[in-house]
Amino acid sequence: MGQMTQAKIAAWQAKSGIEEARGERLNTLNRLSQLAFDLIRVVELEKSGIRDGDGHWHGSDPLTGTVLEIHTLAQPFNNLRRGRTFERTELDDEIPF
Repeated sequence: MGQMTQAKIAAWQAKSGIEEARGERLNTLNRLSQLAFDLIRVVELEKSGIRDGDGHWHGSDPLTGTVLEIHTLAQPFNNLRRGRTFERTELDDEIPF
């Protein structure tokens, strides 16, 4: 992007209170992204019947384990949204991109 566009986006983000994910929040979002990818792979193995070669997962259930880990990581984000309402403001018409 050009410098002017980046400056407009930065100004709009500052005015609207939008901040990029950093630190622990960024790490959690990266982990959620990786788990989502892992879940797709596990689901495809389940659908194909490959699993451990005999139709059974031995020792653990990767599908349930991955879903539970996603749920656990997502809880803080769900809690942040509860009780939060969004209303249309004059800022909605000022998005510079």
